[in-house]
Amino acid sequence: MVPAKSYLSFTELHEGTSFAPTASVISSDQVRVYRRVLGLVADDRPGLVPAGFAGILARRGYLHGNSMPPGGIMLGQSVRWLRPARVDEPIEVRARVSSRFERKSHRIVVIECELSQDGDPVARIETTVSWP
Repeated sequence: MVPAKSYLSFTELHEGTSFAPTASVISSDQVRVYRRVLGLVADDRPGLVPAGFAGILARRGYLHGNSMPPGGIMLGQSVRWLRPARVDEPIEVRARVSSRFERKSHRIVVIECELSQDGDPVARIETTVSWP
């Protein structure tokens, strides 16, 4: 049985809070499944991580070891790829809270993530979440 993850609460998230870096490897098999689920037939970028994995890796970066409390809503996400990332090689994820505030009784958290491979940045992701 998988142990339950604790909820990451709004009170723990302060501007400048950094999360422990995590590393993930996107395998060729994961890319194959991803492409099949999306109905993509031809692999036009063999050996490279599809762009859609950026959001998945970013979420892992700030929820690593925790889970989002029920009721959280992603309000937006911006992804900027700087260079291609290779499959079957580690991708490091660093995440930090860039801002948090309340607006009209909604608690908003903005998280910046950077993905890197071999020490070089490959993508930057900014995620805005209405935190329960």
